[in-house]
Amino acid sequence: MMGSDLPVQGAEAATVQRPFWFSTRFFQRIKHDMAQSGKAGVLGDGLARRTYISINDMAEFLVRGVGHPSATNAVFDVGGPEALSQKDVVRTFEKVLGKPLVAKPTPAAVFRIGRYLLAPFSPAAANIMGLNYVSTYVESVIDMRGTAPLFGVKLTSAEQFLRKRLG
Repeated sequence: MMGSDLPVQGAEAATVQRPFWFSTRFFQRIKHDMAQSGKAGVLGDGLARRTYISINDMAEFLVRGVGHPSATNAVFDVGGPEALSQKDVVRTFEKVLGKPLVAKPTPAAVFRIGRYLLAPFSPAAANIMGLNYVSTYVESVIDMRGTAPLFGVKLTSAEQFLRKRLG
């Protein structure tokens, strides 16, 4: 939703393309922004960090967890190999695409207000706005130094993932 369909190209399962009129219409409008206008959307100031995980790495954890002795009656938080802010992701897209991009921030207040305005008409759209609002300031950083080796999963960096998609 930052302005590129590169991360979802070739995806067999639903990703951002779910049956919600609001997100579908929005994604259709912005999915070529990076490539065509050099703009990347970021939530808030774009500094909240996350450990993004590739769908293939997530699948690998699920497969390797089946029957694994450490996975019996256990819950594991999983994430990618690096803690990245959305501004870091924009820089990664710049490297992969080979062109400069301008980060376009959407103030957190837009999402907070949008949540309340959309709630009577589309609870799904209101929830998406609420998630975006929380994502402007809540970090989700998971230390994978123990979990990835435990299950034998080699994690894919954001740059590796995007380069494979561009491939």
